[in-house]
Amino acid sequence: MKFIDSAKLLAQCVDLCAMKYPLETGGLFLGFRTNSHNLSISKIIGPGPDAIHRRYSFEPDHEWQNEQIAEYYRETKRRAIIVGDWHSHPNATYAAPSSHDKKMARKLIRHSDFRNPSPLISIFYGKETNWGCKSWVAKLTKCKIFGFRKIVFDEITIIE
Repeated sequence: MKFIDSAKLLAQCVDLCAMKYPLETGGLFLGFRTNSHNLSISKIIGPGPDAIHRRYSFEPDHEWQNEQIAEYYRETKRRAIIVGDWHSHPNATYAAPSSHDKKMARKLIRHSDFRNPSPLISIFYGKETNWGCKSWVAKLTKCKIFGFRKIVFDEITIIE
């Protein structure tokens, strides 16, 4: 899966990470499915004015985010989807999906309003003026032995 037209918008995420450093922040990616293998990120939703930022976690302003999503959905004549989510890990030297990230990905996949069975999860890591980014596409796969569905992350590159 490829994510197109996204580098400029991802720079906005870096700016938001730097503004909240050394606290964690995050938000959502909105965009469009251009075909079965490509998604386009067209809008970044930040954490919101009433978000709570902590050293190792943050809670978005869900009411504000939902208003932003609804407005963009109307603007795009109901074609936009939630492509995925992003957040920061200040002072980290690498990024890997946590158990919380797995729960969020499962929520995005299962929620019918999101309309995206393979959400993008991006983690920005680093310091105030030096950020890296790792991204994954999450999907549910059926466990052959026990028959339950588990979450799998396939790493992808969206910033070159």
